[in-house]
Amino acid sequence: MSPDAIIESPCHVAAGATVEEGACVGSGSSVAADAQIDARARLRGSVVQERARVGEAAVVEDAVIGPRAQIGAGARIASGVVVGPGVSIEAGATIEAGERVFPEGARAVADGDR
Repeated sequence: MSPDAIIESPCHVAAGATVEEGACVGSGSSVAADAQIDARARLRGSVVQERARVGEAAVVEDAVIGPRAQIGAGARIASGVVVGPGVSIEAGATIEAGERVFPEGARAVADGDR
C-alpha cells in the first residue's frame, strides 16, 4: 500500500491488495486480497472483490465490483451498481445507478430502480 494512499475508517483492505499513490479507500469500503486500486481512484462504500482492478482516477460509489473485473481509468460507477465477475468497463465510461453489468455483456437495471 502506498504511504500516499488515503484510507478512511471504517474500511477494510485485505493483505495482498494494492492501493496506489493518491487513491482513496473511503469509509464503508472493502478491498479483497489481490485487488488493485490504481493511483487517484476513489472508492466510497464499495466492495472490490479478489483480483479486480479499479483504474486510475476511476470513481466507484456504493457499488460491488466482482472478482477479476476491470474498471477502466476515469470510469464512473454509480450507487447500486453491480459489475459481474471478469467484466471490463471501458476507460471513461459511466455506469448509471442501479445497473447490473454481466459477463455476457448484458446490462440491466434492478427492478427496484425503475
